[in-house]
Amino acid sequence: MSNRTVTESELVKFSEDLRNAANKHLKIACMSLRSCYVTEASSVQEFVHLRRKITNHATVYYRVILPTANAVIENIQDFVETYTALSYDDFKECIEDLANGAHRKRDMVSYTKLLHQEILANFKSEQNCVNIVLKKLEKDAVWYNARAKQLKESSNAKTSWAIGLSLIPGVNFIASPILWYRGKEDLVEAIASEEESKLAVAATHIIRDVLHTSLLNFDQSLAEISGFFSILQNELSILARNSDASITRLHYYKCRNKVPAIVAACQFYMKSIPDCQTELLCIPNDCDKNYVQQWLIEKKAKIGNVILSFLEMGRNLFNSNAQFLKLENV
Repeated sequence: MSNRTVTESELVKFSEDLRNAANKHLKIACMSLRSCYVTEASSVQEFVHLRRKITNHATVYYRVILPTANAVIENIQDFVETYTALSYDDFKECIEDLANGAHRKRDMVSYTKLLHQEILANFKSEQNCVNIVLKKLEKDAVWYNARAKQLKESSNAKTSWAIGLSLIPGVNFIASPILWYRGKEDLVEAIASEEESKLAVAATHIIRDVLHTSLLNFDQSLAEISGFFSILQNELSILARNSDASITRLHYYKCRNKVPAIVAACQFYMKSIPDCQTELLCIPNDCDKNYVQQWLIEKKAKIGNVILSFLEMGRNLFNSNAQFLKLENV
């Protein structure tokens, strides 16, 4: 077992990872999905076919993956608040339990990461349909690339890779604060709702590029959060066997002092969820019958020497979480 311990800077970064997961990655992913449904109908049949496939994956994200991520953040907040709920003397008596708790939180985050990696692969598997749409609407694709390039050059924000969102009517109002630094007052003129082919091309590019990048970034944030809990569990396990009171006290107050910032980051994340859910309300309720349940049952991962379905893994990890237990009936 490593003697690695959580540093002050890692506690700060942990809060930042939680905030970035919500504000930069999750919001952009949800806006990307909404971009497919800004018009109820489209005469571009190739895009309709792509959107039909995307609907299945988007429904999994809305009904399963987003609620799971939310449950994880709630669990993280409950866990870190232990440092302020317990006195130092009580903390000393609970170190082993806290080490087990940190291990469980790491597993929860890792599970959520697995879900994101799988849905990312699902979206990516539609590349052939994406190519068909862009080939069909080649002239509009050329227009989109030129316009997106122009907009990127006018944005110095780190999220300029998501600039295509500024062209989607309705979405552009919400996306602009993320896509440009403060100071830009004028909204980019969005594509007119009657310009079906341009909307189809923009939405297709967003699914291929923006959604992919946002989910990849969210996955990276989860990796960082999971890594944090691995280090924390390791440190707590060492403390459980260590009789040096000065080291235990140092850990307790080091973490306790950072709890307000971490809790604020968790609350910031949770406050962003209603907006994300609103973005996803546009997903039509017509995915393939039983697709979500089948997805949970058929997708599997190896845990140690045991292969479990995503549904079985979720039940094991969230057996007392009402939010996750709703998945029994998705």
